[in-house]
Amino acid sequence: MEKVAQFIKLNSPERKLPLLCKWTEKHYEEGRTVAIHAADDDQAKKIDKKLWTFSQSSFVPHVILIEGEDPAEPVLIAVGDQQVPDSDVLMVASGRDPDGWIGRFERVYDFAEIYDSDLRLAARKRFKAYQDGGYNMKFIE
Repeated sequence: MEKVAQFIKLNSPERKLPLLCKWTEKHYEEGRTVAIHAADDDQAKKIDKKLWTFSQSSFVPHVILIEGEDPAEPVLIAVGDQQVPDSDVLMVASGRDPDGWIGRFERVYDFAEIYDSDLRLAARKRFKAYQDGGYNMKFIE
C-alpha cells in the first residue's frame, strides 16, 4: 500500500478549518474513516462546530474523543496527547511532530502555513519527517 502525505498550502490562518472540513468530507463521502488531530480542546471545539456548519449541504458524522470511549463515528477528533485512533486518513490540524503516527496511516494531510516564518519552518520539518518515514509527498496549493 502506497502511503501519501499531502501538505496543503495556507496563505492565511482563516483557510485552515474550511480546507480541513473540505478534505474530511471528501474522504468521508468516499467511505473512508478519518482521524483529526487537534492541538487542544479549543481547537477541537472549533473543528467540531465547523464540521457541522461549513456547508449547507454537507453531513459529516463526527465526535470529539473522550478517554475510555470507543465511538463508532467515521470521523473522530483526537485532542492533544490522546492516542490518535487508527483510520484510513489522518488530518493534522495541530501542527504536532508526526513521530507518533508515521507509518500508521495510508493518507495524511498536514498544513504548510507559509504566512508565518516559524510555522513554515515547523511544516518543513514535518514534511521531511513524513518523507523520511516512507511517504510519497504531495503539495496542494
